[in-house]
Amino acid sequence: MWYGLAIPPDQITEFDLKGLWKALDEDKSSTVSVGEFMVFMRRYGAKHGMQKSSQSKMTCSVISEEDEEQKEQIANAPELDAHQLVTLATNLTLGVHSWLSRTGADKGAFAGALLWPKFIDASESSRNGRMRFTDFHKMVVQVIRPPPSLEQLMAFWREVDQEGTGEVTASHFDNAVYRLQVDTWPELDQQGIFRVIHVLNTAADKWHRASGNWYKVFLACDEDGSGSMTFDEMVGVCRKNFPGLSISPQTMPERDIRGFWRALDAHRAGRVEVYDFMIFMRKYGAQLSMHRSVRNKTATTEIE
Repeated sequence: MWYGLAIPPDQITEFDLKGLWKALDEDKSSTVSVGEFMVFMRRYGAKHGMQKSSQSKMTCSVISEEDEEQKEQIANAPELDAHQLVTLATNLTLGVHSWLSRTGADKGAFAGALLWPKFIDASESSRNGRMRFTDFHKMVVQVIRPPPSLEQLMAFWREVDQEGTGEVTASHFDNAVYRLQVDTWPELDQQGIFRVIHVLNTAADKWHRASGNWYKVFLACDEDGSGSMTFDEMVGVCRKNFPGLSISPQTMPERDIRGFWRALDAHRAGRVEVYDFMIFMRKYGAQLSMHRSVRNKTATTEIE
Protein backbone atom coordinates (compact mmCIF):
# COMPACT_ATOMS: atom_id res chain seq x y z
CA MET A 1 0.00 0.00 0.00
CA TRP A 2 1.32 3.46 -0.94
CA TYR A 3 1.32 5.98 1.86
CA GLY A 4 2.73 9.04 0.05
CA LEU A 5 5.75 11.11 1.06
CA ALA A 6 4.12 12.77 4.11
CA ILE A 7 5.76 16.14 3.39
CA PRO A 8 4.25 18.82 5.68
CA PRO A 9 3.13 22.22 4.26
CA ASP A 10 5.88 24.06 6.14
CA GLN A 11 8.49 22.21 4.04
CA ILE A 12 6.74 22.37 0.66
CA THR A 13 3.90 24.86 0.43
CA GLU A 14 0.96 24.62 -1.96
CA PHE A 15 2.49 27.59 -3.80
CA ASP A 16 5.71 25.59 -4.30
CA LEU A 17 3.83 22.52 -5.53
CA LYS A 18 1.86 24.57 -8.06
CA GLY A 19 5.08 26.20 -9.26
CA LEU A 20 6.77 22.81 -9.62
CA TRP A 21 3.86 21.42 -11.62
CA LYS A 22 3.79 24.49 -13.87
CA ALA A 23 7.45 23.91 -14.73
CA LEU A 24 7.02 20.14 -15.01
CA ASP A 25 3.97 20.27 -17.31
CA GLU A 26 5.71 22.52 -19.81
CA ASP A 27 3.34 21.72 -22.69
CA LYS A 28 0.26 22.35 -20.50
CA SER A 29 -1.17 18.94 -21.36
CA SER A 30 -2.31 18.38 -17.73
CA THR A 31 -0.42 15.06 -17.66
CA VAL A 32 3.28 14.21 -17.42
CA SER A 33 4.71 10.99 -18.82
CA VAL A 34 7.33 8.91 -17.05
CA GLY A 35 9.89 9.96 -19.65
CA GLU A 36 9.15 13.68 -19.20
CA PHE A 37 9.30 13.32 -15.43
CA MET A 38 12.68 11.53 -15.54
CA VAL A 39 14.23 14.08 -17.92
CA PHE A 40 12.99 16.98 -15.76
CA MET A 41 14.18 15.50 -12.48
CA ARG A 42 17.61 14.56 -13.86
CA ARG A 43 18.01 18.07 -15.25
CA TYR A 44 17.11 19.92 -12.05
CA GLY A 45 17.76 17.27 -9.42
CA ALA A 46 21.10 15.96 -10.59
CA LYS A 47 22.76 16.52 -7.23
CA HIS A 48 20.16 14.23 -5.63
CA GLY A 49 20.39 11.51 -8.27
CA MET A 50 21.52 7.95 -7.52
CA GLN A 51 24.41 8.36 -9.96
CA LYS A 52 25.64 11.76 -8.77
CA SER A 53 29.41 12.13 -8.96
CA SER A 54 31.88 12.07 -6.10
CA GLN A 55 32.61 15.73 -6.83
CA SER A 56 28.92 16.60 -6.36
CA LYS A 57 28.88 14.71 -3.07
CA MET A 58 31.95 16.60 -1.90
CA THR A 59 30.36 19.94 -2.88
CA CYS A 60 27.18 19.09 -0.96
CA SER A 61 29.28 18.09 2.02
CA VAL A 62 31.14 21.42 1.98
CA ILE A 63 27.88 23.38 1.68
CA SER A 64 26.41 21.37 4.54
CA GLU A 65 29.43 22.11 6.72
CA GLU A 66 29.18 25.83 5.89
CA ASP A 67 25.48 25.81 6.77
CA GLU A 68 26.13 24.13 10.09
CA GLU A 69 28.92 26.59 10.90
CA GLN A 70 26.65 29.52 10.09
CA LYS A 71 23.81 28.08 12.18
CA GLU A 72 26.21 27.85 15.11
CA GLN A 73 27.29 31.47 14.64
CA ILE A 74 23.65 32.60 14.57
CA ALA A 75 22.83 30.57 17.67
CA ASN A 76 25.76 32.14 19.53
CA ALA A 77 25.12 35.73 18.42
CA PRO A 78 24.56 38.21 21.30
CA GLU A 79 21.05 38.34 22.74
CA LEU A 80 18.90 41.45 22.25
CA ASP A 81 16.12 42.36 24.66
CA ALA A 82 12.50 42.61 23.50
CA HIS A 83 12.59 46.37 22.90
CA GLN A 84 15.87 46.20 20.98
CA LEU A 85 14.44 43.45 18.79
CA VAL A 86 11.20 45.28 18.04
CA THR A 87 13.13 48.46 17.23
CA LEU A 88 15.36 46.48 14.88
CA ALA A 89 12.37 44.76 13.26
CA THR A 90 10.61 48.10 12.78
CA ASN A 91 13.70 49.72 11.26
CA LEU A 92 14.18 46.80 8.88
CA THR A 93 10.55 46.93 7.79
CA LEU A 94 10.69 50.70 7.23
CA GLY A 95 14.01 50.34 5.42
CA VAL A 96 12.66 47.71 3.02
CA HIS A 97 9.52 49.82 2.51
CA SER A 98 11.63 52.88 1.66
CA TRP A 99 13.81 50.89 -0.73
CA LEU A 100 10.80 49.45 -2.56
CA SER A 101 9.28 52.91 -2.94
CA ARG A 102 12.54 54.15 -4.49
CA THR A 103 12.53 51.31 -7.01
CA GLY A 104 9.28 52.63 -8.48
CA ALA A 105 7.28 49.55 -7.51
CA ASP A 106 3.51 49.84 -7.44
CA LYS A 107 2.17 51.13 -4.15
CA GLY A 108 0.46 47.80 -3.61
CA ALA A 109 3.83 46.07 -3.92
CA PHE A 110 5.12 47.54 -0.70
CA ALA A 111 1.92 47.28 1.27
CA GLY A 112 2.22 45.01 4.30
CA ALA A 113 1.26 41.71 2.67
CA LEU A 114 3.71 42.06 -0.24
CA LEU A 115 6.63 43.77 1.48
CA TRP A 116 8.74 40.72 2.35
CA PRO A 117 7.83 38.68 -0.77
CA LYS A 118 9.19 41.52 -2.92
CA PHE A 119 12.30 41.72 -0.76
CA ILE A 120 12.96 37.98 -1.13
CA ASP A 121 12.24 37.95 -4.86
CA ALA A 122 14.78 40.74 -5.36
CA SER A 123 17.55 38.49 -4.06
CA GLU A 124 19.46 36.77 -6.84
CA SER A 125 19.85 33.66 -4.69
CA SER A 126 16.23 33.30 -3.54
CA ARG A 127 14.70 29.87 -4.11
CA ASN A 128 11.00 29.86 -4.91
CA GLY A 129 10.18 32.46 -2.30
CA ARG A 130 12.72 31.19 0.23
CA MET A 131 15.81 32.90 1.59
CA ARG A 132 18.91 31.92 3.57
CA PHE A 133 20.70 34.13 6.08
CA THR A 134 23.62 34.86 3.75
CA ASP A 135 21.21 36.20 1.12
CA PHE A 136 19.27 38.13 3.77
CA HIS A 137 22.47 39.79 4.99
CA LYS A 138 23.54 40.74 1.45
CA MET A 139 20.14 42.23 0.65
CA VAL A 140 19.98 44.26 3.87
CA VAL A 141 23.45 45.72 3.24
CA GLN A 142 22.37 46.65 -0.29
CA VAL A 143 19.04 48.30 0.48
CA ILE A 144 19.35 49.83 3.98
CA ARG A 145 21.68 52.69 4.87
CA PRO A 146 23.26 52.41 7.34
CA PRO A 147 22.64 48.67 7.73
CA PRO A 148 22.38 47.01 11.15
CA SER A 149 25.42 45.10 12.36
CA LEU A 150 25.95 41.45 11.48
CA GLU A 151 25.33 40.48 15.12
CA GLN A 152 22.03 42.38 15.17
CA LEU A 153 20.88 40.70 11.97
CA MET A 154 21.79 37.29 13.39
CA ALA A 155 19.74 38.02 16.51
CA PHE A 156 16.78 39.05 14.34
CA TRP A 157 17.20 35.98 12.13
CA ARG A 158 16.92 33.75 15.20
CA GLU A 159 13.44 35.18 15.74
CA VAL A 160 12.51 34.68 12.10
CA ASP A 161 13.91 31.15 11.76
CA GLN A 162 12.81 29.81 15.14
CA GLU A 163 12.90 26.22 13.91
CA GLY A 164 16.52 26.60 12.82
CA THR A 165 15.98 25.26 9.29
CA GLY A 166 18.33 27.83 7.78
CA GLU A 167 15.73 28.93 5.23
CA VAL A 168 12.67 31.16 5.60
CA THR A 169 9.74 32.55 3.61
CA ALA A 170 7.98 35.92 3.64
CA SER A 171 5.44 34.62 6.16
CA HIS A 172 8.29 33.89 8.59
CA PHE A 173 9.33 37.56 8.41
CA ASP A 174 5.74 38.77 8.82
CA ASN A 175 5.13 36.49 11.80
CA ALA A 176 8.39 37.47 13.50
CA VAL A 177 7.80 41.22 13.15
CA TYR A 178 4.21 40.85 14.38
CA ARG A 179 5.20 38.64 17.32
CA LEU A 180 8.00 40.97 18.41
CA GLN A 181 5.69 43.99 18.30
CA VAL A 182 2.84 42.38 20.23
CA ASP A 183 5.21 40.98 22.88
CA THR A 184 6.18 44.55 23.83
CA TRP A 185 2.56 45.74 24.17
CA PRO A 186 1.05 46.30 27.63
CA GLU A 187 0.15 43.20 29.60
CA LEU A 188 -3.25 43.65 31.23
CA ASP A 189 -4.11 41.94 34.48
CA GLN A 190 -7.47 40.24 34.94
CA GLN A 191 -9.17 43.45 36.07
CA GLY A 192 -7.82 45.26 33.02
CA ILE A 193 -9.29 42.61 30.71
CA PHE A 194 -12.62 42.81 32.57
CA ARG A 195 -12.59 46.58 32.10
CA VAL A 196 -12.11 46.34 28.32
CA ILE A 197 -14.80 43.67 27.98
CA HIS A 198 -17.22 45.83 29.96
CA VAL A 199 -16.60 48.77 27.61
CA LEU A 200 -17.07 46.53 24.55
CA ASN A 201 -20.26 45.07 25.99
CA THR A 202 -21.73 48.50 26.80
CA ALA A 203 -21.02 49.78 23.29
CA ALA A 204 -22.37 46.58 21.68
CA ASP A 205 -25.60 46.95 23.66
CA LYS A 206 -25.94 50.63 22.78
CA TRP A 207 -25.41 50.30 19.04
CA HIS A 208 -26.45 46.72 18.26
CA ARG A 209 -28.61 45.58 21.20
CA ALA A 210 -26.06 42.79 21.62
CA SER A 211 -25.23 42.87 25.32
CA GLY A 212 -23.45 39.62 26.21
CA ASN A 213 -23.89 38.24 22.69
CA TRP A 214 -20.21 37.70 21.92
CA TYR A 215 -20.90 36.05 18.58
CA LYS A 216 -22.73 39.16 17.40
CA VAL A 217 -19.87 41.31 18.69
CA PHE A 218 -17.42 39.16 16.74
CA LEU A 219 -19.45 39.51 13.54
CA ALA A 220 -19.29 43.27 13.96
CA CYS A 221 -15.48 43.06 14.21
CA ASP A 222 -15.11 40.57 11.34
CA GLU A 223 -15.66 43.13 8.59
CA ASP A 224 -14.58 40.89 5.71
CA GLY A 225 -16.67 37.93 6.87
CA SER A 226 -13.63 35.62 6.94
CA GLY A 227 -14.52 33.98 10.25
CA SER A 228 -11.47 35.53 11.88
CA MET A 229 -10.38 39.05 12.74
CA THR A 230 -7.11 40.95 12.82
CA PHE A 231 -5.99 43.63 15.25
CA ASP A 232 -6.63 46.34 12.65
CA GLU A 233 -10.17 45.06 12.12
CA MET A 234 -10.86 45.13 15.84
CA VAL A 235 -9.49 48.66 16.25
CA GLY A 236 -11.48 49.84 13.22
CA VAL A 237 -14.76 48.53 14.59
CA CYS A 238 -14.05 49.91 18.07
CA ARG A 239 -13.29 53.42 16.79
CA LYS A 240 -15.63 53.82 13.81
CA ASN A 241 -19.06 55.35 14.14
CA PHE A 242 -22.14 53.17 13.66
CA PRO A 243 -22.21 50.39 12.53
CA GLY A 244 -18.94 50.44 14.47
CA LEU A 245 -18.91 50.64 18.26
CA SER A 246 -17.84 54.31 18.36
CA ILE A 247 -15.62 53.89 21.44
CA SER A 248 -13.50 56.98 22.04
CA PRO A 249 -9.80 56.91 23.05
CA GLN A 250 -10.84 58.48 26.35
CA THR A 251 -13.19 55.58 27.11
CA MET A 252 -10.77 52.90 25.91
CA PRO A 253 -7.16 54.11 25.45
CA GLU A 254 -4.82 52.59 22.87
CA ARG A 255 -2.93 50.96 25.72
CA ASP A 256 -6.02 48.98 26.72
CA ILE A 257 -6.80 47.90 23.16
CA ARG A 258 -3.26 46.64 22.64
CA GLY A 259 -3.18 44.90 26.00
CA PHE A 260 -6.53 43.25 25.30
CA TRP A 261 -5.34 42.01 21.89
CA ARG A 262 -2.11 40.70 23.39
CA ALA A 263 -4.15 38.54 25.76
CA LEU A 264 -6.67 37.57 23.07
CA ASP A 265 -4.09 36.47 20.47
CA ALA A 266 -2.13 34.32 22.90
CA HIS A 267 -0.69 32.17 20.09
CA ARG A 268 0.54 35.22 18.12
CA ALA A 269 -1.21 33.99 14.99
CA GLY A 270 -2.01 37.51 13.79
CA ARG A 271 -5.69 36.56 13.52
CA VAL A 272 -8.26 35.39 16.06
CA GLU A 273 -10.80 32.78 15.00
CA VAL A 274 -14.42 33.03 16.11
CA TYR A 275 -14.04 29.89 18.25
CA ASP A 276 -11.07 31.31 20.17
CA PHE A 277 -12.83 34.66 20.58
CA MET A 278 -15.93 33.00 22.03
CA ILE A 279 -13.89 30.95 24.52
CA PHE A 280 -11.91 34.01 25.63
CA MET A 281 -14.97 36.23 26.06
CA ARG A 282 -16.93 33.59 27.94
CA LYS A 283 -13.95 33.04 30.22
CA TYR A 284 -13.44 36.69 31.12
CA GLY A 285 -16.91 38.06 30.42
CA ALA A 286 -19.06 35.34 32.00
CA GLN A 287 -21.00 37.86 34.11
CA LEU A 288 -22.02 39.73 30.96
CA SER A 289 -22.79 36.71 28.77
CA MET A 290 -26.32 36.30 27.45
CA HIS A 291 -25.96 32.61 28.42
CA ARG A 292 -25.19 33.16 32.10
CA SER A 293 -27.30 31.02 34.39
CA VAL A 294 -30.54 32.08 36.04
CA ARG A 295 -28.77 31.69 39.38
CA ASN A 296 -26.09 34.16 38.31
CA LYS A 297 -28.73 36.59 37.06
CA THR A 298 -30.58 36.38 40.38
CA ALA A 299 -27.36 36.94 42.31
CA THR A 300 -26.55 39.95 40.16
CA THR A 301 -30.03 41.39 40.75
CA GLU A 302 -29.66 40.95 44.53
CA ILE A 303 -26.28 42.71 44.47
CA GLU A 304 -27.77 45.60 42.54
